[in-house]
Amino acid sequence: LPNIVIGLWCARNGQPSAMVDTDTTGPSGVYSFSVGQPGRCFVRVETEGFLYGPRVDGENQIGPDGRSPEVDVDSNGVIEINGGLFLPFEETCVEHCNVRDEHFDCGWGIWNP
Repeated sequence: LPNIVIGLWCARNGQPSAMVDTDTTGPSGVYSFSVGQPGRCFVRVETEGFLYGPRVDGENQIGPDGRSPEVDVDSNGVIEINGGLFLPFEETCVEHCNVRDEHFDCGWGIWNP
């Protein structure tokens, strides 16, 4: 899904998790972050109005609360956190995706390559 705001939350040096960056998904649902400092991090969908598919190892890692599990991230590390989310009503789908089609399913994913 395009235009979804994703927040990167990290706990560092014994402090509670705080949002350290955001990114907006591109046309194919891709987002990415550059982590400047190591920490224990998770991503959270900051755009409201979505429902989430069940967590599946290696697939959807976003839970029903819109956040991923925490992972240890180093300053040069690459992690992949993908999510399956969808809009619950056609009207919302039309507004967000700008598409009206009786066979259109507005449930895609967000991808962190």
